[in-house]
Amino acid sequence: MLKNQSLFLSALVVLILFSGSSCKREYSSERLVEFDENVFPETDEKIKFIEERIALNPNNPENYYLKAEALRNVGKYTDALEQIDKALALDSSDGNYYLLKADVLHKKGFVTRSLFLL
Repeated sequence: MLKNQSLFLSALVVLILFSGSSCKREYSSERLVEFDENVFPETDEKIKFIEERIALNPNNPENYYLKAEALRNVGKYTDALEQIDKALALDSSDGNYYLLKADVLHKKGFVTRSLFLL
């Protein structure tokens, strides 16, 4: 297990280092303000706010990505995967979406599957 974790982390670091410039997101004018813990101290509030943004603009993959991050942070990995898949369906070119999906899969115990995304 430790070998798998170190392999995963090594692959993740290499991917981040070599794909930094290709993973830039183009933010629309509706881009959410950076989620700071001081602005949204409760994750439930953060998720509710993101859901409101999704209702306003269901074609913005960034909103699904942000919701997936929030869900991952509270251990709701299955829900996070559902949201990140929606983001990928709208924009499959953003490397950050794949990194988040790999991280969530890894946390769910699907180490090998997560490595294939990297």
